[in-house]
Formats: sequence, C-alpha cells, structure tokens
Amino acid sequence: MNDTKSASPRPIHLGFRTSIITVFIAAVLFVGLTLVYLSFQRVSAITQTAASTFIEKVAQLGADRIDSQFKNIRDCLEVLGGLPSIQSAEIDDNSSCTA
Repeated sequence: MNDTKSASPRPIHLGFRTSIITVFIAAVLFVGLTLVYLSFQRVSAITQTAASTFIEKVAQLGADRIDSQFKNIRDCLEVLGGLPSIQSAEIDDNSSCTA
C-alpha cells in the first residue's frame, strides 16, 4: 500500500513569494520585449527614410550630370545645324566641315 502512495505524483505547491517574483519577472520581460520591438520599428522607419532620401539625392545628381552632358551635345548640334553646308547636305566636298 505504501508503494501506491509514493508512486503518485506529488502536487507542486508554489509559495506566495515565488508566484509574485514570477509575475514580476514576466511583466518586466513583457515590457522589455515590447520596448525592443517598438524601438526596432522606429529604427526601421528611420533607416528606410534615410535610404530613400539618399537614393533620391543620388538620382537627382546623376540626372543633373547627364542633363549637363546632353546640353553640351545639343549646343554643338545647334551650332553645326546652323552651318549652310550642313543644311544643304553638301558635306562631302566641304573642307570647313571635314577639317
């Protein structure tokens, strides 16, 4: 008969102090993890804003540089288009255009 009593699992009794400590640790962990998550969301938003601003600035600088290079080419073409020999398509024998 003693074997049956010792074989049955004993119920676990937690004291008042242990349960209060457990609740306090759970609350601290919950608040801490919530703050970490919110901080991560904020950092992600800041990083995304900074990256998009950087990409926009680089794109604008690249577009300005390409536009200035094409402006030089357009200016040269306007000068060449103003020559009478080019307007009349007589370039083969013209020494001023081939020089």
